Amino acid sequence: MTDLDQLALDPTNPAAVEQLLRHARAHATTIIRSRLRRHPYLVEDVVQDTVIATWTCLPRWRPDRPFLALVTRIAVNMSVNALRALRPTVPLESVDFGLLADDAPDLADIAAVSDMYARAQVAMQTQLSDVDHRLLRLRFLHALSSVEAAHVLGLTHGAARLRQHRALKKVAAHVH
Repeated sequence: MTDLDQLALDPTNPAAVEQLLRHARAHATTIIRSRLRRHPYLVEDVVQDTVIATWTCLPRWRPDRPFLALVTRIAVNMSVNALRALRPTVPLESVDFGLLADDAPDLADIAAVSDMYARAQVAMQTQLSDVDHRLLRLRFLHALSSVEAAHVLGLTHGAARLRQHRALKKVAAHVH
């Protein structure tokens, strides 16, 4: 359990909460800046919303998951919501649903992708060490950068990148 996780266990201590939210803000800022690179004017508002949501979720946080994983998930979701709000809306009357049906994937393609996904899951569970499995989960499921994932796992940045490369090769060899 990291120092941040220890701080998160005591949401009634104002000093601990202040330090925790300061770290959460720095972590969220890194994630949100990378996701909203084309919209820098949104970063500060989304960071603020992320910190407020983190503070709101703090009493419900479970110590079986890293606290930064919670902050990461909230930051990613807030970034997606901000980008979604920027998209222009299209009235449903103008959509030709017949064209959408023509682009539907073939059932064989769906089955092939499902089979490949299942083989990748089996490969991750059987072929990878616990550290490699956690590294891939942090990188691709929790959207952490290689530097952040290395820090969480206590590895150097170079070692984390090398482990990720080798782990992905193992999974790909098992899938194909």
